[in-house]
Amino acid sequence: TFKLVPEGVHEGFDAERESLLGKGGSMKDEGVPLCKSFMHVHLGIKADAMPKDLPPQWTIVNSWDCPIDEPGNVIVVSCPSLLDPSLAPDGYHVIHAYTAGNEPYDIWEKFENENLAKNEEYQALKHERAAPIWRS
Repeated sequence: TFKLVPEGVHEGFDAERESLLGKGGSMKDEGVPLCKSFMHVHLGIKADAMPKDLPPQWTIVNSWDCPIDEPGNVIVVSCPSLLDPSLAPDGYHVIHAYTAGNEPYDIWEKFENENLAKNEEYQALKHERAAPIWRS
């Protein structure tokens, strides 16, 4: 976004750009904090198993007593086939549920360049970290 707005167009935007990237900063600088990661679940479900009044998207906040970005606290769920039935076979819907940018990436880094299908530690962590989505 910073590249789309030329310097000098908006003083507040310039100040934010400088605070994050430094004077004359670029995206190569290390001043931009990374956002947390996402955990996703994609599935198909029989249409008759879903409530008739289900909205196409909703958000679940598991607890207002902890930070909104605590891992697994906020889950976003969408059912795009409610809006476009061609996205699923007749009699079914697709559901996409994900943690809303609140999953720490550092716990996953050790699995880079690994054969994950047969890695029991990875599979156990994936099961554990997806649990808030399944509960939602």
